[in-house]
Amino acid sequence: MKKIVFLIALVLFTGVFYLSYSNTFASTALKPWDVTIEFIYDNNKIHYVLSKNINLLTKDDIQKRQIYCGAKIKAAWIEAQKENDIPYFLSLCYLFPGLENFIQKIQKKIDTPPLDAKIVFHPNSMPRFTYSADTIGRQTDIESLSRMLVSALKTGSFTLSVFVPVLNLQPKFTLEEAKNTTILRSSFETDCSSSTFNRQANIALALSFFNGLIVPPKTEVSFNNTVGHRTAERGFKTAKILSDGKYIEGVGGGVCQASTTLFNALVLADVQITKLCQHSSKSSYIEPSFDAMVNSGSGDLGFVNNTERALYFAAGCINGRAKVEIYGIPNEYKIVRRSVIKQVTPYKTYTIQDYEGKYSDKVLYVDQRYVLQHGAEGTKSEGYLDYYKDGVLVFSRFYRKNEYRPIDEIDVVGVKKRPKEPNSIPQIPITSK
Repeated sequence: MKKIVFLIALVLFTGVFYLSYSNTFASTALKPWDVTIEFIYDNNKIHYVLSKNINLLTKDDIQKRQIYCGAKIKAAWIEAQKENDIPYFLSLCYLFPGLENFIQKIQKKIDTPPLDAKIVFHPNSMPRFTYSADTIGRQTDIESLSRMLVSALKTGSFTLSVFVPVLNLQPKFTLEEAKNTTILRSSFETDCSSSTFNRQANIALALSFFNGLIVPPKTEVSFNNTVGHRTAERGFKTAKILSDGKYIEGVGGGVCQASTTLFNALVLADVQITKLCQHSSKSSYIEPSFDAMVNSGSGDLGFVNNTERALYFAAGCINGRAKVEIYGIPNEYKIVRRSVIKQVTPYKTYTIQDYEGKYSDKVLYVDQRYVLQHGAEGTKSEGYLDYYKDGVLVFSRFYRKNEYRPIDEIDVVGVKKRPKEPNSIPQIPITSK
């Protein structure tokens, strides 16, 4: 009886053991060529099984692709292909059908591109810039993964387990770089507080076309192309302009002060000037040899971004001050402008007697005088740039030479004699009778 019980127990134990063994190893025992690869990444595990990926292969494909060969034979075949400059990964995908698509699914879950830092420019508010941080990307290291799989095959094991190697992808433009490429390179302003409303409006309008402008490296900019034609339809107003040594009324008067302010900011930012014109006579708002005349014809101001990064412009006219700021990579030197007067020619004064009463609202009597056009001395000048580093003058260079014609002063006087005041009449006291 005890023997019968023992035999029954042995049969039951053997059955349980066989079922467990068959569930785990039966496929390998029946298919010694089969290979299972366990891929581990980001706390995930997924499995590739060779036998589940050969259903669509023909008998000829199965033979050519070494399907029924053991792991070591597969590894040897891959090494032989390597000697013929066939990459490991291509050989693995040939021996293991569907492996490439399987790994691509892994890549979709792992691979993320790096994100560059971004710059947002706020020309009308402070701070001028805000930034979004850069992000490191990830990429499946296919080459390292392939070497790991081949090494695992060489062990002859039918069950392979690998941790998917991942490469970190660095962004091309980091947050630190973004901040270092938006440094104030220069700032320059001129006074227009004594100008008429129309003239100030023209200066502000011209500068508005540069406000918020971003100029990529090696890009050339034309003042005239940027601002466009100065017409009343485009918002420009009538104001005095200097033409051939005389002040006349014209649409867009004052735009030259905008171009001059921009030019000096460009000079201090060490930006390459490609086109520059001077006024016929010296300007009242800038030192000689540092003016920049523009007109809708041939007079233009041109420059090219000769730095390695973009240039950012903030420009406007506020509280009687025309101002331009330029941001980009830091300047190597601090640049100081220097105007040297070489010769001065006095201006002449002419007097007009207003017989026609054209200026009767200004003058009427012979003892009244109105300055119709202010005079300006003729000047020969030279402009120099001094380059400082850490407060020490490193070098100076001649920049330009100019000659400005004098502007005649024109005064208007009245022609009428001022009437004499009537004699005072003596007061006669009033007496009562």
